[in-house]
Amino acid sequence: MCAYAAHIAAQLGAHIVKVKLPSSHLEQEAARRVYEEQQIPIGTLAERVRHVVQATFNGRRIVIFSGGPAESDDAVLDEVTAIHAGGGFGSIIGRNSFQRSNAADTASPPAHQQSTVSHSDIARRAYELYLERRDAHGHDGDDWRRAEDELQSAAAKT
Repeated sequence: MCAYAAHIAAQLGAHIVKVKLPSSHLEQEAARRVYEEQQIPIGTLAERVRHVVQATFNGRRIVIFSGGPAESDDAVLDEVTAIHAGGGFGSIIGRNSFQRSNAADTASPPAHQQSTVSHSDIARRAYELYLERRDAHGHDGDDWRRAEDELQSAAAKT
């Protein structure tokens, strides 16, 4: 189990801990006995994730789970669902998202969904929206989305 590694990371001062998804295999017989004697539930992936999160000061640290080998969409969804059910904070699934052998899985979005608006145009418009609010802070994400929507809508009309 990777719960021990997560616990040590938290003890060393980590606020964010990244570990592999825990498997049901316990290498050491002594560890297996402790899990059985303490009745620590580890039968499902969600239970194992919950145990890892609890090992980081009872969930007072952010625990992110790294992905493994490329798997089917259903297997990735099952893992993400188990992480959520177990109280994990997220999953790193880059390989499972970007390394697909099926060309349909890696195709570019249709032309009507591709942005023709430049990053600098969006930034400029977002700054204008900020100024329109008389420099009120805390709305940068909203300004960016609004600017992007406005500019993409205008570009789609042309």
